Amino acid sequence: MTNCLTQLIINCLKWSNVNLMKIDSKKLPNQPGVYLFKNKDKQVIYVGKAINLKNRVKSYFRKSADLVPDKKLMLAEIKKIDYIIVDNELEAIYLESNLIKKYHPKYNIILKDDKFFVYIKITKEKYPRVLLTRRIAKDQAKYFGPYLSARQAKRVLFTLRQIFPYRSCNILPKTTCLEYHLGNCNAPCIQAVSQREYQQEINNVVSFLRGQYQPIRQKLKKEMNKYSDQKQFEKAAKLRDQIISLQAVIEKQKIISPTKKDQDIVSLYQAKGQGVINLLQVRSGKLINSRNFTLDHLAFSQPQEIIPSFLKQYYQNSPDQPQEIITAYPIKNKDLPKISKAKFIYAQKGRKKRLIKMGRQNARDFWQRKQTAISQKEERAQKALAELAKKLKIKPPKRMEAYDIANIQGQNAVGSMVVFTEGQPAKSHYRKFAIKTYDSANDPGMLKEVLLRRFSPNNTWLKPDLVIVDGGKPQLSAARQALKERKQKTPVIALAKKLEKVYIPQKPQPLLLPKNSPALHLIQRIRDEAHRFATGFYRQKHQQKNIKSAFAGLVGIGPKRQKILKKEFSSPDKISRQDEKKLIKLLGKKTAQKLLQQLLGLY
Repeated sequence: MTNCLTQLIINCLKWSNVNLMKIDSKKLPNQPGVYLFKNKDKQVIYVGKAINLKNRVKSYFRKSADLVPDKKLMLAEIKKIDYIIVDNELEAIYLESNLIKKYHPKYNIILKDDKFFVYIKITKEKYPRVLLTRRIAKDQAKYFGPYLSARQAKRVLFTLRQIFPYRSCNILPKTTCLEYHLGNCNAPCIQAVSQREYQQEINNVVSFLRGQYQPIRQKLKKEMNKYSDQKQFEKAAKLRDQIISLQAVIEKQKIISPTKKDQDIVSLYQAKGQGVINLLQVRSGKLINSRNFTLDHLAFSQPQEIIPSFLKQYYQNSPDQPQEIITAYPIKNKDLPKISKAKFIYAQKGRKKRLIKMGRQNARDFWQRKQTAISQKEERAQKALAELAKKLKIKPPKRMEAYDIANIQGQNAVGSMVVFTEGQPAKSHYRKFAIKTYDSANDPGMLKEVLLRRFSPNNTWLKPDLVIVDGGKPQLSAARQALKERKQKTPVIALAKKLEKVYIPQKPQPLLLPKNSPALHLIQRIRDEAHRFATGFYRQKHQQKNIKSAFAGLVGIGPKRQKILKKEFSSPDKISRQDEKKLIKLLGKKTAQKLLQQLLGLY
């Protein structure tokens, strides 16, 4: 598939101020692409793909359109439609999936857990490494997964190292390390193992991750007998231990399929507008894994719609493709064969039907446990809010806002606002502020500026029930002045880090809450979140300034060419490692050669 990111930006066309009752179809192209419905706040509420943008978008607004209830609600919210033209239908499918993950539109079915995926990577090197990664790169490496958490993937690696030694170091050291002495690595760094022998271990690792246990066992047994016959008993004993460890893994696997095929069994459980997809992974006829994925926005969705939506989002990112995908409902979506080469099977009876039932039981159990955990979390939050209200003599605050300032000697100063509703983070309401009125250190003054801007009369954000600022008396005083100038009567407190003192207006002495106080834990949590958010924004600004300065320091490169280079490369150092042909294409031969000479002298 063509690399269409740059092309998408170039081809991105926008259609503003849509009259929903009288759509001008001439403004929509008869081309494949993705459309984005937005509300009055310019938030993306739905993303869809189309072979023909004009026909697909028009279909929503026909009087004869047969829409489910949530889609009818969606139509009432649409105030703007954007669309992106792509070259073909397959690009539209991939772009739709990526945009759903980016915007999390309220009317799309959303796979919530995909951003946590972890993969096991086997690098393409003379002595390959086995490691964890969250991104799949085009580097000829082998990838296995995805796993929902690093903990899950680490357990797999731990099992692997009980059986097959391999290196995990970034650079081969000159001497052996602790991993060698623990038996986890066979020390290619000192040539204690030949490249051929090491590659054989890696091949076994690959087979293991593919669930091909029996061939490995037979191969190891054959090698063990060979070394035993040659009276190389130390090598034979090592292989014997590997066989014992491998046998322990094999015995844990439940035989599922007599055909020994690679299969994924996809089951669904729905309740209260949410759902859980359970994915049973069968490799070589054995059940090797069970995963659960939470889905949201399912109030009006049917399984025949939910399962294809999940399959598109999941298999687009999965390098591990089975031979068969078994589902509880027939799959008619013509897009799916383009995402996965697997054969889609509708489980109607027999063994496949029983597997679907088992998967659904797993999904239901996962959902029930999650609901219990959520209830306990909400109960703790309500307890903390009630205690906080009692201590501060206010009503339990439904919406709390916390503020912090980040800077070094006033440089690149920023402010943050984080929001908790009902004791839980509301990240879509977080806001960042670039400080405009100070260029030297003055945290209270900067805090006052942030609050004046936040409580501006033109600001339509929801009002908080409690404002929390990071700091002591100076920060509290600045916050009170800002609220007074904006005629706000919102309660405000300050939390000082050193002894976790809570400063309250009109109170000469700070409040010291017990260390085990739920109220203290809650305001610490929101204060720390404000600090994290501010620090992250400061680092971003600081890095951007450094990059800008670095590009500005290039001799013979003007602002226009600096902009071109910054778009392609994140730093001048990365330019020096690029192919000269690419630079020539961007800058011309003469300028590119001079730039490379300059950079090679600098780096």
